Amino acid sequence: MATGPARFCPQCGTPREDAAIRFCRSCGAAFADAARPELAEARRRPLLVVGLLSFLSSGLYPWIWTWMSWRELKRLTGDAGMRPFWHSLAIFVPVYGYFRFHAHYRVLDERARTTGGRLDYSPLIVTAVYVALTVVGYAVTGAALSDLDWITTGATPPVLQLFSVVSGLAYAFFVVVGQRALSQHYATIPDASVPERARTAEWVFVVIFALFFAAQFASPPELAP
Repeated sequence: MATGPARFCPQCGTPREDAAIRFCRSCGAAFADAARPELAEARRRPLLVVGLLSFLSSGLYPWIWTWMSWRELKRLTGDAGMRPFWHSLAIFVPVYGYFRFHAHYRVLDERARTTGGRLDYSPLIVTAVYVALTVVGYAVTGAALSDLDWITTGATPPVLQLFSVVSGLAYAFFVVVGQRALSQHYATIPDASVPERARTAEWVFVVIFALFFAAQFASPPELAP
């Protein structure tokens, strides 16, 4: 099992200063994890980071993660027919989106099984949670639109606050389950070294999303009489 990026050139033994370096500066040989083009941009995203981003971003990061992970799956499978951008958009289409969502986790599960892994939950169970979330979302939206007084007061209705927490937990569940399977697959690919790391921008957005998320629960300032 791979434990991290190659630290020395396999040809001349020159130390590798950074995991982002793909070729030896002395002899030009490719490091083990750079020799496979399908893994050139791969990384194992920390589950804590993707979980926080999913919980706090009100559905934005899960959509971005869907696009990124489908793009990675396209490289891994070599299937030119996979369209990451359109696939991620299709998940928002009523009814049809459920089938695309299931397809996403089915491919993740199939890929993980090639190296002895699997999703923690079956694609059908994950999809059922997604269907339940959207149904509840429609109901909550309808309830919020039935009385728009909260817009003028600036106070988020309790039902929307509760749904924000529930949906955030559901989004975190979807992304963590998918990323965990993908990361485990990367870690068990023979003769490959895919690093686990978070980008600085991801932590910055965790803070930004956390501020917006908290604002939903803040009491609006009282207007002067």
